[in-house]
Amino acid sequence: MVEIPVRHKEKSSPLLWLLPLALLGALLGAWLLWSRSHDTPAVAADTTSTGRPATSGAAPVAAAAAAGSDCGESRFHFATDSAAIPDADRPQLDRMARCLQASQNIKLAIEGNADQRGTDEHNQELADRRARAIAHELEARGISPAQLRVVSYGENNLLCGENDQDCWAKNRRAAVRPEAR
Repeated sequence: MVEIPVRHKEKSSPLLWLLPLALLGALLGAWLLWSRSHDTPAVAADTTSTGRPATSGAAPVAAAAAAGSDCGESRFHFATDSAAIPDADRPQLDRMARCLQASQNIKLAIEGNADQRGTDEHNQELADRRARAIAHELEARGISPAQLRVVSYGENNLLCGENDQDCWAKNRRAAVRPEAR
């Protein structure tokens, strides 16, 4: 008769499974940090010059709040592949212009954005046209170009990353924000 050796199951050390789990957690954490640092959109060059160095602070935001919501943050949404400002948004431009005329210490950043469809180059150009359309309308209402700064993010500053009509509509926008002057 042949005797078959029987191996008894050895109790595994907790270190044998904790070490790979800790390594996996560290790798996941490193990947998350790396991906967040690379998701930040690049800021386009300032397209207007005031001859003064840029400053930061809460003063323009506080001034905008004191002047009312018309000088505060706003969003203008656009049709697909268009930089035409919808007629429904024109009253908001009128209110914003009145506020800027009354508070000339406020400067606005007008940030053009596009959805993720199309080429990077096309989306960058389309976002720039959207931001410039808002700036042009404010200038036509008597606002000094020195109070406006146009920035184009293209498709690099998405509000929504899904591939559907609702999400694309949210991303086709120009955001207007008060900033330091």
